[in-house]
Amino acid sequence: MIGGLVAATGGGLLATGTLLKPAADFATGRGETRSVTLPHASKVPLNARSVLDLQFSAAARRVELVGGQAYFEVAPDPARPFEVAADDIVTTALGTYMGVNAKGAASIAPPIKR
Repeated sequence: MIGGLVAATGGGLLATGTLLKPAADFATGRGETRSVTLPHASKVPLNARSVLDLQFSAAARRVELVGGQAYFEVAPDPARPFEVAADDIVTTALGTYMGVNAKGAASIAPPIKR
């Protein structure tokens, strides 16, 4: 490991310090936060050491929170529900706000309507 960061292409692994995670569409490191806008206009602030993988299709909007914590401001689209998977839990929203934490066992906060 050089400088605490090793990336392996093809194998899909990224190691930062002692955190080993699959390569994903969006990731933050230790002490880093990031706000991203998804292709369908939903906004996702990611907390430190978070990993988010997009799995979009013509029929569904699905993301997997592989690790860490994220807050989702979901753009409404009744024809394509928005799903967040974290560990063994999947939640679906049509247009709402929700927080998701994936540390060991995932916990998904109840949706908050605004």
